Amino acid sequence: MRFTTVANRTAIQRVTIGSAIALVMGAIGAASPAAAAPKVPPIEQLQTTRACVECDLSGADLTGLDLRGVDLRRANLSEALLNGANLRGAKLDGIAGQAAQFKAADLSGATLTDARMRGAKFQRANLTEAVLDKARLRDANFKWATLTRASLVQTLVAAGQFKEANLENADLRFAQLDGADLSDANLRSAKAARSTAIGTTFLGTTLVSADFTGANLTQAKLGGADGYQANFSNAILMRAGLRQTNLEEANLSSAKVMGARAIETRLVGAIATGADFTGADLTGANFRRAALSLAVFRQAKLIGTNLRQAKMGGAVLQGATLTNANFDRAYLVQADLRGIITRNTNFTGATLDGTVTGGADLSGAIGWAKPD
Repeated sequence: MRFTTVANRTAIQRVTIGSAIALVMGAIGAASPAAAAPKVPPIEQLQTTRACVECDLSGADLTGLDLRGVDLRRANLSEALLNGANLRGAKLDGIAGQAAQFKAADLSGATLTDARMRGAKFQRANLTEAVLDKARLRDANFKWATLTRASLVQTLVAAGQFKEANLENADLRFAQLDGADLSDANLRSAKAARSTAIGTTFLGTTLVSADFTGANLTQAKLGGADGYQANFSNAILMRAGLRQTNLEEANLSSAKVMGARAIETRLVGAIATGADFTGADLTGANFRRAALSLAVFRQAKLIGTNLRQAKMGGAVLQGATLTNANFDRAYLVQADLRGIITRNTNFTGATLDGTVTGGADLSGAIGWAKPD
C-alpha cells in the first residue's frame, strides 16, 4: 500500500502546472505573428500569381509591366501608375480610386465593369474591345485613346475628355456624356441610343452612321460635325449648335430641335418627318429634297434657306420668317402658313393645295400659284 506525503503531492502539482503552462505558451507561440509565414507584398503577389483581388495598390508604380490577363478585381488603384503597362485581357472589374494613370497602356479586351475611377488618365491608351459598362469615370481623360468596338453601356463619363479619340463602332447606349469634350473624335457607326450628352462638345466630330436614337443632346455643340446618314430620330437637340453641321440623309424623325442654331447646316435628303424646329435659326440651311411632312417650323428663321423639292405636306410654318427662302417645286399640300412673312421668297412650281394662309404676308412671294 502506497502513501503520498504532503511534500510529494506539492511536487506533483508543481510539475502538472508547469507542464500546462508550457503547453499553453507553446500554443500561443505557434499562433503568434512571428511564427506565421511572411506576408507577400501585393506587387510581388501580382507578378507571381497574376492575381491580386481586392489588393491595395494605391500609389503603386506598375509602369511598363507585363500584366496580361491579371486579375485585379476590386483593387484599390488610387494614384497608381500603370503607364505603358500591358493589361491585355486583364480583369479590372470594380477597381476603385482616383487619378490612376493608364497613359499609353494596352487595355485591349480588358474588363472594367463597375470601375470607380474618377479623373483616371487614359491618354493614347488602347482600349479596343474593352468593356467599361456601368463604370464611373467622371473627369476621365481619353484624349487620343483608341476605343474601337469598346463597350461603355450605362457608363458615366461626364466632363470626360475624348478629343481626337477613336470610338468607331463603340457602344455608348445609355451612357452619360454630359459636358464631355469629343471634339474631332471618331464616332463612326457608334451606338449612342438613349445616351445623355447635355452641353457636350462634338465640334468637328465624325458621326457618320452613328445612332443617337432618343438621345438627349440639349445645348450640345455639333458645329462642323459630319453626321452623314446618322440617326437622331426622337432625339432632343433643343438649343443645340449645328452651324455648318453635315446632316445629309440623316434621320431626324420626331426630333426636338427647338431653338437650335442650324446656320448653314446641310440637311439634303434628310428625313425629318414630324421634327419640331420651333424658333430655330435655319439661316442658310439646305433642306433640298428633305422629307419634312408634319414638321413644325413655327416662328423659325428661314432666311436664305433652301427647301427646293422638299416634301412638306402638313408642315406647320406658322409665323415663320421666309426671307430669300427657296421653295421651288416643294410639296406643301395642307401646310399651315398662317402668319408667315415672305421677302423675295420663291414658290415657283410649289404644290400649294389646301394650304392655310390666314394672316400671311405674301407680298414678297414669288411664283405663288395656289389653286382656287
